[in-house]
Amino acid sequence: MHDQRLKDIIPFVISVESGSFTAAAERLHLTGSAISKSVSRLEARLGSRLLERTTRRLQLTDAGTAYYQTCIRILEELAEAEAVLAAQRTIPSGRLRLAVPNTYGRLNVMPLLIPFVSNTRSLN
Repeated sequence: MHDQRLKDIIPFVISVESGSFTAAAERLHLTGSAISKSVSRLEARLGSRLLERTTRRLQLTDAGTAYYQTCIRILEELAEAEAVLAAQRTIPSGRLRLAVPNTYGRLNVMPLLIPFVSNTRSLN
């Protein structure tokens, strides 16, 4: 996927949610002109008008509504995929090997490992 596609989707979605290029620009820490150009670039690439612009507000066209709903779904799926990967990084996995003297292991380490092993088995 071309990198510019995602770069233009975000300003479009935020513009729709904010109701104006100015409000979207504030949320994204960009200029209103940059937002407008990004949305215009997106419309040119798609060959379809997504927004009807007036001095007071933005309104989605029929094509814009369909594209917006698809963009929202894609962004939600992307966020979900990132959350899954983040969760996998926080869950320890693999084999743990300890080398301790026998008596010390039985008296001090085993009492600590038993609850840990019980908790990891309930995750599987």
